[in-house]
Amino acid sequence: MPILPETMPAAPVTAAPRLRVDGRAGDRPGRLAGLVRFAAVLLLAVVSVLASAPPAAAQNDGGGFFRFLFGGGRQQAPTPPGGIGNRPPAGQYPAPPGGFGYPGQPETAAPPPRPRVSNPEPRIIEQPKDADAQVVLVLGDSQAAGLALGLQVAFADTPSVKVVSKARPSLSLVRDDEYDFLAQLPAMLQEGRFDFLVVMSGINDRQSFYDRKTGQKTDDLKTDKWEVAYRARIGAVLKALRETGKPIYWVGQPPVERPTLSAFLSVTNGIVKQLVEANGATFIDIWPGFTDDEGNFTYSGPDVDGKEKKLRAGDGTHFNRAGQRKLAFFVEQSIRDQLKGVAPAPEPALPEAPAAPVLPQEVILAAPPPLPPAPWKKIGPVVSLSGQVAPDAETELAGGPAPAAPGAPPARTSGSIVTVAPAPTPVLVKPSDAMPGGFPITETPLYRRFVRGESIEAPTGRIDDFRWRRPR
Repeated sequence: MPILPETMPAAPVTAAPRLRVDGRAGDRPGRLAGLVRFAAVLLLAVVSVLASAPPAAAQNDGGGFFRFLFGGGRQQAPTPPGGIGNRPPAGQYPAPPGGFGYPGQPETAAPPPRPRVSNPEPRIIEQPKDADAQVVLVLGDSQAAGLALGLQVAFADTPSVKVVSKARPSLSLVRDDEYDFLAQLPAMLQEGRFDFLVVMSGINDRQSFYDRKTGQKTDDLKTDKWEVAYRARIGAVLKALRETGKPIYWVGQPPVERPTLSAFLSVTNGIVKQLVEANGATFIDIWPGFTDDEGNFTYSGPDVDGKEKKLRAGDGTHFNRAGQRKLAFFVEQSIRDQLKGVAPAPEPALPEAPAAPVLPQEVILAAPPPLPPAPWKKIGPVVSLSGQVAPDAETELAGGPAPAAPGAPPARTSGSIVTVAPAPTPVLVKPSDAMPGGFPITETPLYRRFVRGESIEAPTGRIDDFRWRRPR
């Protein structure tokens, strides 16, 4: 066997085969090492997540670690009845005193919502009334209900006057299918004792008459038949009220925000006033007390103390408490005068602001002197500016010719001023009682207006013709 020499060169060193990632031969040990490293990293991540999770969350996992890791997530617990969904556990995010979301105090249940009240009116506190107090009975619609509240405020400190309201807000003197006021009126007047009757109705009357049995219209609004039926209904109510023998005060309607309804109420006020005064009752006109300087509707105005306040409710029809008190002022004055034995004023005036002081230079120191007598009442001589001079003239004008001697012919002048004898006293002739054609003078418009003092109706279609006619 040959012996290799010691100086023989060494064999070349080759590099170890690298780990292949394509799975071919020679890469199995490297792939196992990579899997081991991946498992170690994954285990470390899981341990970190479990260590940082809160204890409460572990109880509500609803599927454990694998559901959390591989999908599904944590399911939300169902919301209890009356509770709030998606709310964190109690105590985790405490709520502040002013609400949830700030540190301050433990979370509490939200308080129940309170009913919304807008501008509540003050409660009326009345003194105990006397056993024999005078009773004021108020009848009518929703406006009458507000009037009754105003009268209660007006007589709250008067033990001798008591206000009783039997107003019905939906009352209408036109419709009797829902509530027949005329049929119920006798029973209402017999239910209790009363000394004064106050009526305010008409806000719901702008509608047609209906037959109670058939439900069909009988008299349409804005027709002559409607006015006739309305007058008959008002007359029947006044007849029932007058049979009681008590003082009756019928309060007119005020202006409202809606122009059409306001115009209707203005017309019905005139109808009611005529019928009320014809039946010996008192009609109280309150229209001017709730208008502006130009006579239009306004929400505000002076109250009973003369201060500028809002008087009407938000609907533009009814009154608030200040307006109810002012509304009652008109009736209150009439009732107080009646209690004192004084005839009530038809239209009591509201207290006005004190007038401005009168300056000294504006004061009239003395009345003007009387005028001289009218010149036509003094009969003097008849003076001719041109003509003959009378022989027996008693007066001559300055600068004129001398009067003629007796028996001499009268002097003639041309354009000169002379005096003549007074003319004889004229004989007054009584005028005829009839015009040409036989028409009596007493029926002429001039005689009726200036002698009798009557009002003359305007011709149809003229600007001052305010009669209500059905539109064509």
